[in-house]
Amino acid sequence: MTNQPFSIVEEDSFRALVSFGKQSPVKMPQRETIKAKIQSMYEDKRADIKRKLQGSHKGANLAKSIYDVLVSYGITTKLLAITSEHASNMNMMLKELAKMLRPEVEWNCDDHRLLPGFR
Repeated sequence: MTNQPFSIVEEDSFRALVSFGKQSPVKMPQRETIKAKIQSMYEDKRADIKRKLQGSHKGANLAKSIYDVLVSYGITTKLLAITSEHASNMNMMLKELAKMLRPEVEWNCDDHRLLPGFR
């Protein structure tokens, strides 16, 4: 994987490479089409995550919602830290989330919590 810009799909040399060995040239989308599709996919996923996090803000409900998002993206073992305030529902959410993660991950909510410095 390289960090090529989307404009590469409009380069003659790239089109020739993709069409190599084909009887007819491959129809390539324009970079703006690719950009729009990626943006649309991002917006869909963002809306999906927002929908999953809707509902009660009780600690157990928040933990379940966050856990479901982590599972759906397959990233439960990649969680490094959570930034939150010291509200009681956040304390409960972190404890409940740690319980949910335990079968896969040894996650200590006190060691993996970042508290923003408010002044």
